[in-house]
Amino acid sequence: MALIYSNLAKYFNQKRVLVTGHTGFKGTWLCCALKALGANVCGLSLDPYSEGGRSFFLNSDFCGQSYYCDITAPESVKAVFQEFRPDIVFHLAAQPLVIKGLKEPRGTFDVNIGGSLNVLDQVRMADYPVDLCVVTSDKVYQNTDTQSFFSETSSLGGDDPYSASKACVEIISRSYSTSISLDGHEKRIVTARAGNVFGGGDWAIDRLIPDFFRSLLKKEAMKIRMPEATRPWQFVLDAVFGYLMLMHKVGGMSGSRAGNSWCGAWNFGPDADQIISVKSMVDLFNSEVSNTVDILVEPVGKGSEKRFLGVDSTKARELLGWKQVFDIQKSVKFSVQLYMADALAVSEIMRSQIGEFAQELDS
Repeated sequence: MALIYSNLAKYFNQKRVLVTGHTGFKGTWLCCALKALGANVCGLSLDPYSEGGRSFFLNSDFCGQSYYCDITAPESVKAVFQEFRPDIVFHLAAQPLVIKGLKEPRGTFDVNIGGSLNVLDQVRMADYPVDLCVVTSDKVYQNTDTQSFFSETSSLGGDDPYSASKACVEIISRSYSTSISLDGHEKRIVTARAGNVFGGGDWAIDRLIPDFFRSLLKKEAMKIRMPEATRPWQFVLDAVFGYLMLMHKVGGMSGSRAGNSWCGAWNFGPDADQIISVKSMVDLFNSEVSNTVDILVEPVGKGSEKRFLGVDSTKARELLGWKQVFDIQKSVKFSVQLYMADALAVSEIMRSQIGEFAQELDS
């Protein structure tokens, strides 16, 4: 029996872990998982009360400390690092939406590149050992729609501002990791590229699953840009535990620091049979709810989105022992459970889902 979760609990217990973007979708799930593992969790993000929309972080109790500030403000980021002094940093804070990036390219580059630079600088200047995981995207690759699966050595690119900004962050992170002096202290920098992550609690605009539930609640049809486009769908906990397993390996299986061989880029994507079309994904969610949602196709301009996206996660599977735990049907079922839950039950449901995930991870 693999004891992956048990080993993670031993490693992260009492570790001081900073999560940027901790009030976002993946950030909230990551904080919940870290707390379950016994970590001392601190978050840095914009104030969720001032952002509008819906943030399920507001119903959680996963973070010991929260700093609400702008990731693009160097002095604010510096103050958080100096006060909290993290052992491990997960950098998720970003402008994460392709459509918003097309509408606000300058802001997208400012947040995604400038914010990442601020975090990298604080890791560089820290006077103690600290490890950093920069979460980017599966959209960092130069995608020519050739049905290819991208490995970590595939060419970086990005035809839209979001994708291009994340590719830039990959290059900048590699530069900090390999060529900039880290002041003699032991520090490791890795980047993580996950597939199309979904799960309960995501209410972002212009994302398929949040749009589905907004349409369901309003009892109206949902607009889809490319129903036949295929995406590497994966449950949020598969991605989150990929990040955790990576940082465990980076830090050392028994508390000793790992070598530089673990630094660099890592893909976390689903099994090939989970790469299904947008319409098929909507059909799966419709099969789990009592009232179905109709589809209205609203085509996008030529070249603005790709029809196929898939990542090769062989490296993570072979070297980290990472795997996809829940199949797509169970992932959809768990997502619906949380979306349809009363707000007061959200935290408990998340803990329950993590508990079941942990059991299967260790089986």
